Amino acid sequence: MRAGRFRGNPFEGHAERVLEALADYARAHDRTLRIYLHPYERRLVNDHGIEVPFRHIADGEHVTIDDAPGTSRGAVYECDIAVALRSSTIWERIDLGLERSLIYAFDDPALDNLMVESLGPYQANVFHSTAELATKLDRLLADREASP
Repeated sequence: MRAGRFRGNPFEGHAERVLEALADYARAHDRTLRIYLHPYERRLVNDHGIEVPFRHIADGEHVTIDDAPGTSRGAVYECDIAVALRSSTIWERIDLGLERSLIYAFDDPALDNLMVESLGPYQANVFHSTAELATKLDRLLADREASP
């Protein structure tokens, strides 16, 4: 990990594009983005001093990273809208009634673990591009602002 042997893989490329798009969206709309680290990323940062490759995205104002020791497990209710590339947390959030949760569908079937057409009404929680993500965020935020 320290030598970056796994850098440049397809998952990282997709993750960086989505994170950059989310950061740009947060800044453009004066919103906040909180990046919650995967438990393994958290261990690498806290136990081994290995930084996540997307640290540069955090500006401390619109974009922050939850990298405190421990777990972010209790933060499931902290965010209004959750976005992930691959995460069982998204499905857990939906199961808890936190339907403002979005998950990425990779365009390469070899990378994806979703059969979107089988998701029924949960297809609405899937996005295929950063443009579609921005559209869904706009809609979710507009719905929130329109609600009393």
